Amino acid sequence: MKYDQHQNITSLWQEFLQNYEWMVSVARPSDSNRFADIKGRLEIVAQNYDPNTNKVTRDFPEREIFLTSYEAKRFNQAIAYLKMLNVHHLPIKKIRSMCMGPPYHLEEDPEIFNSEGRDIQFEFILAAFLKRAGFQIEEIFDDIQISYATSLIRYECKRPASLRNIGRNFDRTLSQLASKIATKENEYGFVALSIERLNDFDQKLYRGDDIGVVFDELIRNKDVILADLQSKLKISSQNRILGLHLFVSTFLWNKGSGSFMDVTAHFTERLSQEPVTPLHDYIFNAVRQKLEEA
Repeated sequence: MKYDQHQNITSLWQEFLQNYEWMVSVARPSDSNRFADIKGRLEIVAQNYDPNTNKVTRDFPEREIFLTSYEAKRFNQAIAYLKMLNVHHLPIKKIRSMCMGPPYHLEEDPEIFNSEGRDIQFEFILAAFLKRAGFQIEEIFDDIQISYATSLIRYECKRPASLRNIGRNFDRTLSQLASKIATKENEYGFVALSIERLNDFDQKLYRGDDIGVVFDELIRNKDVILADLQSKLKISSQNRILGLHLFVSTFLWNKGSGSFMDVTAHFTERLSQEPVTPLHDYIFNAVRQKLEEA
């Protein structure tokens, strides 16, 4: 788990604006893309923030500032990864698709399938974390593939919409991942789930400065998901799927000072292999150690 130091509205806006202009220059998304909406909202907030006194000078609804900042921060994380890539090999279609959907994550609706933009954004954010951990990311852009020693490790990324269907979603992801690596030697898999929308976690707004309380909530959220999936965490070693990566993040927001802390947790859980395969254990433990040190 990690958290950034306090960041204020001014620095967030400056970083967002630079990243937005870069994204537009390389991908040329529609003028009505969701980040254009966030850009307009964040600019208004930034215009009414005094960095000298650390105060929001206009009485905005607290949730509006929180959600706008949250979306801007996630955008910055995704673009930071993309900027590390060869500009001539960028996944332009995926970047444009990332720009689609409603401005706020709370406006996603599984019934009309408008979550693709944030699904792709999750891939980029997770890839950034894996790159910081020291892994070489293959620029293939079919979910995430990393090189490790002589092996290739594929992350199949999903953002389940509700706890009710987490088991079915997990089974489908296992099946998709197993089929992708079935005929390839020295290739292994991880299921990667963003669990921010599960158990109504994304509905919560954390206020103040007590980082410990937020960490406890992240861990509780993870434990709920693992308990629900417990019966599914034993799989055949023939599938070569080694683990489950759970990602969750939120903000600790201080409206009075116009600042926030970005709190993120990555949990890497072992899938029990039957029969036990020492090589699988070795690769899983090596990957998890690097991730925990990141």
